[in-house]
Amino acid sequence: LILLLVLCAQVAWHNLQPARSSNADTISIKQLIVRQHPELENALQLDSVLINNSSDNRPYPDLLLRFDTRYGEATAQRRFVAGEYLSYIPDAAGMAPRTRVQISLSLVNPGPRAVNYALIVVPAAVGEN
Repeated sequence: LILLLVLCAQVAWHNLQPARSSNADTISIKQLIVRQHPELENALQLDSVLINNSSDNRPYPDLLLRFDTRYGEATAQRRFVAGEYLSYIPDAAGMAPRTRVQISLSLVNPGPRAVNYALIVVPAAVGEN
């Protein structure tokens, strides 16, 4: 009976602990610009800044880039892991608190139907980066 009470108390304590916020809550995307690539034909240049708004280190997230038609239908999308969008090997400790990281990607132009775009922070897949 005592063991059962201790187990219940541990479960209750664990459930009362504040949940650690996800990267989607703490890493933001600013200054997103997608334009014609200055040197490559049929290519786009994406530039943006990732900001770790947290007071602690955060894992580098995956980024989901999506292009849509004017009707909101997806025409192209791709998920990038940190090793693809960073120009350096990411630190295992993750993004330092209050850090800004500049990213720049060259992309194949998804075509004239792709008139809207979004870059979304998504949790990194386990075992990647």
